[in-house]
Amino acid sequence: MVPTPALSEYLVRAGDAGAQYQAEMSKHSVFRIADFDIRAAVETAAMIRQSLDAGDKKSGLKTGWHQIKFDRQIIAIARVEGVNRICSN
Repeated sequence: MVPTPALSEYLVRAGDAGAQYQAEMSKHSVFRIADFDIRAAVETAAMIRQSLDAGDKKSGLKTGWHQIKFDRQIIAIARVEGVNRICSN
């Protein structure tokens, strides 16, 4: 499962070959693109609310707020899709 926010990051790095990579991924059943949909939005909101309620919206992370929100979207997509392992670089 490839969350759409992660796909976006991948395509930025792919440069001119991005369209070709995306087409190739679409051909293979091993890749499934998962959207940031309503369920993922609700999950993301719950994660952010939990952090705010704990008094630290960044959950102790030292990176920028926009990156944290982006990463939480990826995690939320994975959660609602039932993923039990995330590979990241």
